[in-house]
Amino acid sequence: MNTPLSNQPRNRLHNGGFTLVELLVSVVLALLLTGAITSVFLGSRQSFRTGEGVAQVQEQGRFASLLVAPVVRQAGYLNDPINQTDPTAVFSAALNKRAVFGWDNTQPPGASYAGASFTDYKPGTDALAVSFMGRNATVPVADTPLKSCMGDDITDTQIAVNIFYIAQPAGDTTPSLYCYHSISPTATNANAAANFNAQPLVPGVRDMQIVYGIDTDSDGNANRYVTAAAVTDWTLVSSIQITFTIDSTDQTEIGRTDSAVTAGVGVNGVNSGRIRRTFNTTIQIRNRLRS
Repeated sequence: MNTPLSNQPRNRLHNGGFTLVELLVSVVLALLLTGAITSVFLGSRQSFRTGEGVAQVQEQGRFASLLVAPVVRQAGYLNDPINQTDPTAVFSAALNKRAVFGWDNTQPPGASYAGASFTDYKPGTDALAVSFMGRNATVPVADTPLKSCMGDDITDTQIAVNIFYIAQPAGDTTPSLYCYHSISPTATNANAAANFNAQPLVPGVRDMQIVYGIDTDSDGNANRYVTAAAVTDWTLVSSIQITFTIDSTDQTEIGRTDSAVTAGVGVNGVNSGRIRRTFNTTIQIRNRLRS
């Protein structure tokens, strides 16, 4: 006997798919889950970029200090200090071969260095020049070769002039630490134009500010630190303190448009999407600069 339709089990009448409400709830949950995953991914990616930028800046800061410090320590080196008793006679101010000399927020004068070009100099940054003789090869055990900022050996008949400054040539997105160097015989002007070479040493160095330790009581230690403009006797400089401001070469925050960033001021160490840090190093000059 046939069972009336109204008496059939209800589950056989209602075995269809999802309702519209169930579909909408599923879509909303899927969108929320996708958004959460995307947010975590973007946050992790940003954290990675920031960490990479911080590591990059720290590496650049250490590298800048490691490159500059050994050259500055050699300032005023005489390969025969017994017979060369007057350093100022060797490191002649008249020939721009001072053992130590600096410029406060201005570029070195090209005219003083045989027309050396500082056209890419970044305004508002300091510059530093140090000079020293090469090793003494006549002693029983020859001195270790001294090197210029370019890594060239300086012989016992040569003087090296090294000029550190900040430059940003056209097309470069960030400034860099540069060095000019000139190597020539001690008997002639060390600043012959043909001898000058300039190379970038460290990218991303936005600023370099320098103060000079003045030893007024001849004990080898600085009594005060002053800017280059306030130095009245360069033979009294016993140490140099350099502050580098360094930006990461890669942007870590893409699309930053707030006014402080676009104006170059920076927010929380970030400038135009780049990590920014400052590094300080104090370098003691080993050689006596005064006569």
